[in-house]
Amino acid sequence: MPSGVATTGTTRGLCNKVTMEDDADGPENNDACTTAELRGSLSWEKVDAEGNLLAGSSWQIQGGYDTQNWTTIEDCTGDCRPGEYADQDPEPGRFRIDGLGLFYYWIKELNAPEGYDKFSTATYVFPSIKVGGLNARLEPRSTGGSPRIPLVNDRGQIVDYPKGTVVWRKNDDSGEPLAGSVWHIRGGTDNIAVDVTDCVADSADECGKDPYADQDPAPGSFMVKGLTATPASPFHLKEVQAPSGYVTDEKEHEFKTDPLTRRYEFSDAFVNKEFGARPLPPTGGGPARDLLLITGGLPLAGSSVSALMKRRGQRLG
Repeated sequence: MPSGVATTGTTRGLCNKVTMEDDADGPENNDACTTAELRGSLSWEKVDAEGNLLAGSSWQIQGGYDTQNWTTIEDCTGDCRPGEYADQDPEPGRFRIDGLGLFYYWIKELNAPEGYDKFSTATYVFPSIKVGGLNARLEPRSTGGSPRIPLVNDRGQIVDYPKGTVVWRKNDDSGEPLAGSVWHIRGGTDNIAVDVTDCVADSADECGKDPYADQDPAPGSFMVKGLTATPASPFHLKEVQAPSGYVTDEKEHEFKTDPLTRRYEFSDAFVNKEFGARPLPPTGGGPARDLLLITGGLPLAGSSVSALMKRRGQRLG
């Protein structure tokens, strides 16, 4: 009378172990095993901070029995192509990689969706694909420090954040907007070095479309988008050309975009003074003496020289 128990191999599927009483041909042919190899899958999503799916990211994967090479994964948004390490989920922003052997796998973001940052260069490690856990999902993860910023949310979705924006204003010393200045921005994660010219137009659509161009059409108002920044990589802003007739502000201003909103706004406008509008240096003699020096200094100096020359002439005569 045969008796048996179903067991599993590491990657080889189900196996029936059979034991028979008075088995004349021995135990060698009593195992009835399937030949199908167990395979698993990884799945994740790319979302914004509110959990909305973001299309267009690409990734690299490594793991399994090949821990030396990275393989690129593109977001499938229609008919998904078959193949090893190919995304099999047609919904934009969702990823599923099937047919993976039992092992650990890890991914890293290669390209973020348009308008978003790869907030972290981190590698995301999945729990091992194993018997009893063939479909692996990421576990929640945040940055260190304060504030803690979610990289993987509670649903196992990888979060990207918008690229940064900086806003500032340029006024004259009476508080009126002042058009025509040019600024330089340097720094950030990408170590940019760009000049920004004040856009003066009827609408933002008429402002330049180049990266880092001013997107605020109002005179003296600036908005620059597309900044890639982390708290450890600040930016520096400096005026390099003042409006015609005004003195250039030589001071450099450091700023960092907010980790969550990715925005920084200078609260006070930067002020330019007109040429010739600077006050005279103090003389220490009070208003009456200042007036004397301003209005009578030159005549007095001329009289003194004339008297001196006259005395020298008398001596020589």
